[in-house]
Amino acid sequence: MPAFVTSVKDSLPGFGSPSNYGVVTGVVQAGAGTVTITIPATGATTPSGGTAFNIAGGPAPSRGKWRVRLTALGGATTATVNVTATDGSTVLNLFSQPTATAASTLIDWTNEFNTDLSITSITMVMVLGTSGGTVDFEVAMT
Repeated sequence: MPAFVTSVKDSLPGFGSPSNYGVVTGVVQAGAGTVTITIPATGATTPSGGTAFNIAGGPAPSRGKWRVRLTALGGATTATVNVTATDGSTVLNLFSQPTATAASTLIDWTNEFNTDLSITSITMVMVLGTSGGTVDFEVAMT
């Protein structure tokens, strides 16, 4: 499955134009383990294989959508996904979900959020129980 063909930034009705878009694709986890992807606002911490979400240096966003996808799954597994946002001092949990997947059943989740934070980074942590896969994560915010 290719990296995001239809992005969450294409579906933000009610949230305005997504002036902040960050993405990391193709993070491979071989076997059971933890994948942590942090998408920062700007700077030298831009993740390998991705882009920061506020590269123009505008005001920090506070709301939007994120999307996480698990592909190339090696077999049946359990997967726990946790998504958090921070303004540098406060961390908010935006989403937490354990799930069990049958062999070849992939994850493609999208969720909206609205916070009072001036977001400086968003982090997604996926824990895979028995088999690995490829993880993609994107965020579009206003």
